[in-house]
Amino acid sequence: MREIKYRGKCVNTGKWVYGDLRQIEKRAYILDYDICDNGVDEQLRLCDIAYEVGPETVGEYIPKMDFYEGDVLLGHEIGIVKYDENTGRIRIIDDSRDWCETEEFSFDSVLGNVHDDYFYWAYVIENGREKERKGENDCD
Repeated sequence: MREIKYRGKCVNTGKWVYGDLRQIEKRAYILDYDICDNGVDEQLRLCDIAYEVGPETVGEYIPKMDFYEGDVLLGHEIGIVKYDENTGRIRIIDDSRDWCETEEFSFDSVLGNVHDDYFYWAYVIENGREKERKGENDCD
């Protein structure tokens, strides 16, 4: 069975929380688990803790590549991990505004995510940046 993990930014603290995703109407919650007593007979049990998160900040973990949806990646180009509505898959859009499959994009590190620095990354993607190596495209 495949494990699916999510992260989201907590609306109360602004911190990232990780776990299972639950959506109720237009609200999103990340569930984490802990050991707690039931308050009656001091028996320990597994309990879940629900953190309300901004629905727009929720990202699915991509285990093969070790990043989350919304992450900003640095390779020969900058890429943002996004859901491609045309294909129904998680893909990467690079600073040339080309879509890449996640396996095709070569990256060195995760720079951050669009939810912490959205306007900066939107500017970079919209305006591009000088290519470190002329003629190279990480999607090729």
